[in-house]
Amino acid sequence: MVYDVATTQLDEVQVDKSGRYLVVKTGQQGAGAIEVQVVDLKTLAVENLTDDGPDYAPGHSDNGNRIVVGADNWRNQVTYRTLAHPHSLSTLISYGSDWTQDYHISMLADNERWVLISSYSGESGTPDGPFHDEIYQVATDGSLKVRRLAHHFSIYGGDYYASPRADISRDGRFVAFTSNWGVEGGRKDVFILKIPKTPFS
Repeated sequence: MVYDVATTQLDEVQVDKSGRYLVVKTGQQGAGAIEVQVVDLKTLAVENLTDDGPDYAPGHSDNGNRIVVGADNWRNQVTYRTLAHPHSLSTLISYGSDWTQDYHISMLADNERWVLISSYSGESGTPDGPFHDEIYQVATDGSLKVRRLAHHFSIYGGDYYASPRADISRDGRFVAFTSNWGVEGGRKDVFILKIPKTPFS
């Protein structure tokens, strides 16, 4: 047993790439709710992150090496924070008033200067706009740089398995994603993007 989580509700638990930190998703949401706990497995110190301000806990997220990149579900943006200091966060990308997109985050590549995001519509009849139904990378240095890679052409329609859930390979050269290729309720296939490697500096 690594750590005994004392909570009445539990969504998921993720270890970071270094193996030192545990990100516990409690499943609690709402103003003042502790949505995330960051556990230092070396000291067993626990940091509680509130769903709303001031922490804006990372909702859907992925961990890198001692970092977590995740959704701020109150201000409609993706944030970055170190797990050693999880109360301090920075914005990587903001979607403003466009709440029509859901997205998946992947930090599997060794190069953590970029995070992979695949967005898809959680609502029917959503308007076209930047990053709608796209697979793209966002810089993690706070510069707001974006590398647009591809459209996934999947129609979500409420079917979890039609959401692209793109993940990047460890070497940063390949992205695997699911798509029904425009046929709602149709078969879902795995597609592979071959992309240029991102610079480490």
